[in-house]
Amino acid sequence: MAPTNRSPQASTQHLAVFFLLAFGVLAAAVGYWTFVARGSLIARTDNPRALIAYNRIQRGRILDSSGLPLAETVGQPGDYVRRYELSAALVVGYASFRYGTSGIEAAADSILTGADAEDEFARWWKHDLLGEPQIGRDVQLTLDVELQRAAFNALDGRAGAIVIVDTANGDILAMASSPSFDPARIDADFETITADANGPLVNRATLGLYRADALLDLFPHPLDLSQPPSLPIPTRAAEDKRITPLHMALVAAAIFSDGVMPAPRLIVDEDPQGHPIAIMPPADAEQVKESMGAGFAATVPSGFDDRTLGWFIGLSPDGSRAMCVVIEDSTAAAASAAAFLTLK
Repeated sequence: MAPTNRSPQASTQHLAVFFLLAFGVLAAAVGYWTFVARGSLIARTDNPRALIAYNRIQRGRILDSSGLPLAETVGQPGDYVRRYELSAALVVGYASFRYGTSGIEAAADSILTGADAEDEFARWWKHDLLGEPQIGRDVQLTLDVELQRAAFNALDGRAGAIVIVDTANGDILAMASSPSFDPARIDADFETITADANGPLVNRATLGLYRADALLDLFPHPLDLSQPPSLPIPTRAAEDKRITPLHMALVAAAIFSDGVMPAPRLIVDEDPQGHPIAIMPPADAEQVKESMGAGFAATVPSGFDDRTLGWFIGLSPDGSRAMCVVIEDSTAAAASAAAFLTLK
């Protein structure tokens, strides 16, 4: 049989089809990695472009109720540094390219980075393609930085927590927890911090469940503590007669508010995530208020060996503020002294 001779036109057509298919596969691959898998590529900690982009984000400030900084970004694009108010570290949290975010830095991340103000295409065009710095917006908290520092200093390095709330609206005025850490050093000290058996990354004010038998026995009838306080940072519900300092401070607030526990609020521009809850009859609240006077302190077995907890709850003279102090491996006298130091 004679060999078949292909015409030049047929060969050109085959070659054109090949290149069209090749370009199609290439376009599909580029499209997949650009749009479908873009998020996973950006999230990789070994992606140098992602690190460069992260370092060009000027995170917004986290402010106290009067506008003083609890966290702020200083420096120039590509060389930004985050500075923190150390007394509020376990409320504010940390922000790290390698280790992520925590606290308010996590809860308000889209606001602080400015991501909530732009769609994905706008961010890609302005920041990824054109290289414009990404500037976030500020977030204001209900904390009073002076009161926050006083509460943190009153703990004096001892494990425990102090919480002060506004009895009228549930605003958290101070939330100190010890031991703590320096969020600015999270990248350098992460392994040391996480290996510390004292738990410096644990916000004891919202996550520490402490035995409080003597305090809860003050109330004539059992309290309805089934619903945990709701905040933009993690909290825990009471279990049996174990309760967090935040929850106990809100219980103290209910004593002044006819038995209604206010919904806590931490971010000024946001409504409370929960709602006020009637946890006791008004008559019970009045009875406890009369019996506790300026405050009530107790030494309570912790439930671990022969160790004890020092507790204090109280109201300001005008009833506008409720306070809770708990100190581990301590006594009622030490908790009362810490409360006095905080409010003096």
